[in-house]
Amino acid sequence: MAPLTKLLLIVVFVTSTIVEAQTDQDRQIMQDTLGYAMQNNFEAALKEAEKIKEPDTQDMLLVNILNFAVTDDNCSVMKEVVDRLNDPAMKGIFSMNIKNLCP
Repeated sequence: MAPLTKLLLIVVFVTSTIVEAQTDQDRQIMQDTLGYAMQNNFEAALKEAEKIKEPDTQDMLLVNILNFAVTDDNCSVMKEVVDRLNDPAMKGIFSMNIKNLCP
């Protein structure tokens, strides 16, 4: 997939996740988290993501962070994000993908 196409998919996914936020506070946390992830400041992004209490919303945010980590080829962040996922099915799927990306 072309880099521009990847970036467009990430932007669409990020935007839809923020729109779905339940509260203004959650929306701000999500914007901050994604801003950190876009800057490859994954430590700050993961710390912000912990503030989201709703597991499904937190998982969607973590998947967005994962997208940026994949783009940055940062295997340690990819593995940490997968470990933090709440949904066992998502955790299983993404851990298989990470094994292929980070042998």
